[in-house]
Amino acid sequence: MSNLRIPVGLCDITYDGKTYSNLGSEALFETNKKYKKMNHGQQQIKYMLEEYVVSLTLSLSEENYETLKLADQSLKDYSGGLYDNPSKIDYDGKELIIHPVESGNDKTYDIVIFKAIVDPENPYTRTFSKGADIVNVRFLGQPSKQIAGNTFKSYYFIGDPVKAGV
Repeated sequence: MSNLRIPVGLCDITYDGKTYSNLGSEALFETNKKYKKMNHGQQQIKYMLEEYVVSLTLSLSEENYETLKLADQSLKDYSGGLYDNPSKIDYDGKELIIHPVESGNDKTYDIVIFKAIVDPENPYTRTFSKGADIVNVRFLGQPSKQIAGNTFKSYYFIGDPVKAGV
């Protein structure tokens, strides 16, 4: 891994088998870990993981029914349009793949979130302006896979999970 070179630039996002290529200005992948400081006598300090949030926030610059349904999980198809049904949202989690366009067919730098859901606490917002239409979506990762016998269930994997046998 000493020759690790992370590609820069645009990425394709694949969620639940559908690929979204028309990203706006950015996609932001975050892993936010919060630890609690634990004192164990005689100046021995340890930390315990209290909260762990894995997320992907992206801006889609193409607005169509598919991107609208992605941004607002309560939207359902209906006779040439969409209607909202906030009581029928599926939050089981689907595989989300972040693939840097610059890397071509090479999946070495892909980030795979095993079980991603659209953030239920992130409101659907549509701004009407003279500029480009942007649909913002925030995904949250959920723990799902045990890797290498670890008792901690992993949220995501960097690399090609098929080659790695994950």
